[in-house]
Amino acid sequence: MGFKNVLASTFMSVLTLIYLSMLSLTMGCAQKTPTITNVRPDSGPSGGGTHITIAGSNFKKDSTVTIGGVALKDIKINTSGTNIEGTTPGGLPGIVDVIVKNPNAEQPSVAAKFTYEALSDIR
Repeated sequence: MGFKNVLASTFMSVLTLIYLSMLSLTMGCAQKTPTITNVRPDSGPSGGGTHITIAGSNFKKDSTVTIGGVALKDIKINTSGTNIEGTTPGGLPGIVDVIVKNPNAEQPSVAAKFTYEALSDIR
């Protein structure tokens, strides 16, 4: 094998390694589990309509959020992936799970809590 062939083969090997490394990094980012640090406010009327902010990390632009198993409405996720804002759907009075799921992630976030208050309890 001539010098040009060895050089071309080495160059292709390096390009392949770079490509595989970039692919691995890209896939790794999408696989990270989101983390919720708090939900503010953490309670609202059972009729829904409460504007909430979920703080945390590893939120992706296509993350989904459920509150008591029902999708959060009007979701907005900041570009740094640390805040999600939205409007609560209606739910039965009581404490429910708030869960964030990233696209292609194996696991959703550990659940945070939100309390739906009975409409008669709100003053």
